[in-house]
Formats: sequence, C-alpha cells, structure tokens
Amino acid sequence: MSMDSTASAADPGDDRPKSVNELFDEIERFAVKLAREVSRRLVGRLGLSVSDAKDIEQELLTHLVQKLPQFDPSRARPTTDAAQ
Repeated sequence: MSMDSTASAADPGDDRPKSVNELFDEIERFAVKLAREVSRRLVGRLGLSVSDAKDIEQELLTHLVQKLPQFDPSRARPTTDAAQ
C-alpha cells in the first residue's frame, strides 16, 4: 500500500515534510484566526464599527497572502511567519 504525497502523516512524531496543501491549510486557519483577533482588538481600542473590523480583517488577510511567496518553511513555521 503506497501513501499519497499529499496525505497527512498520522503520527505526530513523523518527521516527513508537510505537503503544500497541509502547509496552506495550517497557514489559512492561523491567519484567519489571527486577523479576526487583531481586528476585534483594534475595534475595541479605537472605537471602530463592526464593519470597520471586517475591513481590517480583509486588509490583514490580503497582506498575509502577499507575504506568502516570501515564506521559507526551512526557516520558520507558517504560523510564525504569519504572526509577523
């Protein structure tokens, strides 16, 4: 039985590199959560409206997408790069 190259490693101790799809999924989950948290904090601190929070969230996600080509998985985890 062969393992698909995009299949997730079931064993957390498995040191095989993650597939591109797995890396993208990890970045996406983290980035959406981070953008949502940051936009809500800004709304609270600056007294902005809920619609402003959605705009801020979208701008943050756009910025992260633009940074993706610079990401080097050999130097940092995707979540570390996204948080900067």
